[in-house]
Amino acid sequence: LPEPVLMKDVNITWTVGGAFTVTETAIMHGKWDVLDKKIFDCVSQPTKQELDAFFTILRDFEVMEGETAQEMEDDVSFTPVQNGVTRWHPSQLNTVAGSIPAETSFSVSLDLSDYKVGDVIA
Repeated sequence: LPEPVLMKDVNITWTVGGAFTVTETAIMHGKWDVLDKKIFDCVSQPTKQELDAFFTILRDFEVMEGETAQEMEDDVSFTPVQNGVTRWHPSQLNTVAGSIPAETSFSVSLDLSDYKVGDVIA
């Protein structure tokens, strides 16, 4: 991060495609140096099993290192889960004939003030 003061709150907006209903979506953010590059490759979505295994190992390591709950949260954390319907859901298709509804977007504000100058975050 270049300047922590300038990066305190960052607004992120995203869409989820390929579904009628989005049951759960959230943003995970953390320091790249604690993430397993085989699981978090920015190309594919990790499976639940991969995430569970990664976080079990990470939390066990953090406990052995004597990290506080806040320090653990600073390494990798998630925004609150959101849900909704996409433009392909039947409730969204009742628009002007022949038009495709806009993408459903989700947004969140991330407080990045706990990161330090030079941290590389995902």
